[in-house]
Amino acid sequence: MAIRPPARARARLRQPRALVALVLVVVLLPAPAAAAPAEPLLRAPVEGPVIDPFRAPTSPWGSGNRGLEYATPPGTSVRAAADGEVVFADAVAGDRFVTVLHPTGLRSTVGPLADLSVVAGQRVRTGEVLGSSRSSVHLSVRAGDEYLDPAPLLAGARPPARLVLHDLFAGDGAAARRAERAFAAELQRELASTSPLEVLTSLLPSRAAFDGLAAALSPAAHLRRIALGLWAWHLRRGECTAADVVPAPPPQRRVAVLVAGFLSTSESAGIDQLDVAALGYDPGDVVRFSYEGGRVPGPVASDLGVVPATSYDAAATQRDLPTAGRELLRLLRALSAAAPGVPIDIYAHSQGGIVTRLALSELALPEEVDLAVTIASPHGGTEAATALEVLRDVPGVDAVLTATGPIAGVDAIGGSAVDMAEGSERLASLQPPPPSVRFLAIGARGDWIVPAAHTGVQGHPHVVVPTSGAHAHEAVVRAPETQRELALALAGLPPTCEPLLDAVGDVLVGELVLSIEDLAVGTLASAGGRMGLVASAVGVVLDAGAAELRPAP
Repeated sequence: MAIRPPARARARLRQPRALVALVLVVVLLPAPAAAAPAEPLLRAPVEGPVIDPFRAPTSPWGSGNRGLEYATPPGTSVRAAADGEVVFADAVAGDRFVTVLHPTGLRSTVGPLADLSVVAGQRVRTGEVLGSSRSSVHLSVRAGDEYLDPAPLLAGARPPARLVLHDLFAGDGAAARRAERAFAAELQRELASTSPLEVLTSLLPSRAAFDGLAAALSPAAHLRRIALGLWAWHLRRGECTAADVVPAPPPQRRVAVLVAGFLSTSESAGIDQLDVAALGYDPGDVVRFSYEGGRVPGPVASDLGVVPATSYDAAATQRDLPTAGRELLRLLRALSAAAPGVPIDIYAHSQGGIVTRLALSELALPEEVDLAVTIASPHGGTEAATALEVLRDVPGVDAVLTATGPIAGVDAIGGSAVDMAEGSERLASLQPPPPSVRFLAIGARGDWIVPAAHTGVQGHPHVVVPTSGAHAHEAVVRAPETQRELALALAGLPPTCEPLLDAVGDVLVGELVLSIEDLAVGTLASAGGRMGLVASAVGVVLDAGAAELRPAP
């Protein structure tokens, strides 16, 4: 049955001027002025001269230096620029970096480092050692996805004032999700400390859970996101392609690389539904990435036949995502060597989009890589993975997930499922696509697996196509609207102009999907303590049953 808003709400939706007023009031209010700090916000990570100052690029894709580079001898201790939480401490293309999220909302990144002294999730104080230098040390500072000049912050200046619109688009979503998880954990501890009788007789969530759910479903929060969606549509109006424009096919040979998603196999994947022939690719120039390395077996052009071919199963897609990103990079390099100078385009579905972004962040990316498109990819995470993360924090549930996971063919304890939770450290550490690659993200309006609101990447074109239904997550790949946007991107044209009513539909349906899914995850969090008691008992039973089913040694 179709859900219709109340008559009063429908009347308001028929008033475009009211929507515009809502956008202007909610979005354009300036952020409250902050008092000037009494001391520098940041401290230099090392003692040494700056050999390359901040040089802002002329465009988001232009060259420049997005930080400060210090001259330091190898082995110099590199220290935290301010108090905060380590949200990334790992290697990128063989170089180690550390990113710290500070209470001000800024993120500082230092590297490359020879070794690491901290791990992700660790709290650090100003001046605490993060690692040691390999040679020179680079410091960058970001507010959301915007790079700031660190020098004024080191001298005591405060970040430039920004509109609320900017803060809402570029704010650190990972910090908000960490706060939500902290709330859930605190609630679980509260319930776990309650006597079993009280837990069993408690039929309603605690007041804290009620307050948390009320905040998640707050009308003000929905109105703000709706206003932002409409404002984004307004900004796109001057940079779009008319619906009657027919893009021309590519005039030269191009190679298409297909990257499938979670639980795909070499024999079956949603990305296989993409009509690459209609986009102008020769069948021999289309290869699909194998999670075991190289390409999936199949006929290819003679010069691409030198690229190794391997099969993979669903389990291979659940390994850690950085490994898959490195394997994709190796495939891109192999294709570049086999067909030098031939442009390479990447089309990724679902989890494949995260794998693609990890590959694009590597420093040795072949120059032939020209276009990358992600379709229904969880750049902002998925509610299902978030729900698993909430459940994993409940005592006894790990045993249940460990026992039942193999039956469903899903690793619910580790691997890529962890990385795709909302606000995960892996997603928070993703780097913006490089300026050398044209990037487009596509989402489906009615996708319940990866809501359209989670499929965009800050600073890059994002298109929502009107695909809905129970199978929207897969159907969006073959949707004619998706096909058109891919053809436009290949031709170097901006996305199709979207009517206002379609834009309203995108944001309203998106809010409905997010509301229902947030309610489900919030309910899991509020019921966590109760579930823990039952899960502990179920886990014991399942472990005993699994022991009986194991073959004798």
